[in-house]
Amino acid sequence: MAELVREGAMEPVIRESVLPLIGGPYSTDTAELVTAIGLWVHDRMTLVDEPEELVQRPEYLAREIRSNRPVYGDCDDAITLGLAMATAVGIVSRLVAIRPAGSAEYEHVFGECLVRDRRRGVTGWQRLDPTLDGRTWISGPMDTMVVPV
Repeated sequence: MAELVREGAMEPVIRESVLPLIGGPYSTDTAELVTAIGLWVHDRMTLVDEPEELVQRPEYLAREIRSNRPVYGDCDDAITLGLAMATAVGIVSRLVAIRPAGSAEYEHVFGECLVRDRRRGVTGWQRLDPTLDGRTWISGPMDTMVVPV
C-alpha cells in the first residue's frame, strides 16, 4: 500500500484534487489541510465491506470522483487516496494497521501525517482516517504496525 501511495502522489489527477483544498497559495497550516483531505475523501466515497480484497489505485479513485461517478471502497482504498493527496503536496505520512491483540489479521488501516499546527505552535503526527463516522474499529488491546510512506 505504501508503494500505491507514493506512485499515486506522482499522478496529476491527485495533485489536481488536493490543490483546491489548500488554504491559499502560501498556506503552511498542514493540520488544517490534512483535516480537509480526510473530509474530502469521506464525503465522496461510499465505504463498503469487501468480501474479497480489491485494492484500488488512488489515481483511479480520484479520476472517478472528479468525473462525478460513484466510488466505493474500504479503509485501504480510502487511506491510499488520502495519503496520496497529502504526499503529493509534500506532507510526510505513514500507514498504521491495527488488529486485536493476538489476531493474525489486521482489521483496519489509517494514516498519520506529520503536521505543523500554526495556531497551537506544535508539530506532531495527526491521524488521517477518512472512514471515521463516529465508530470505533477495535476496542481493547491491539497490535499496531506502522509503515512509512
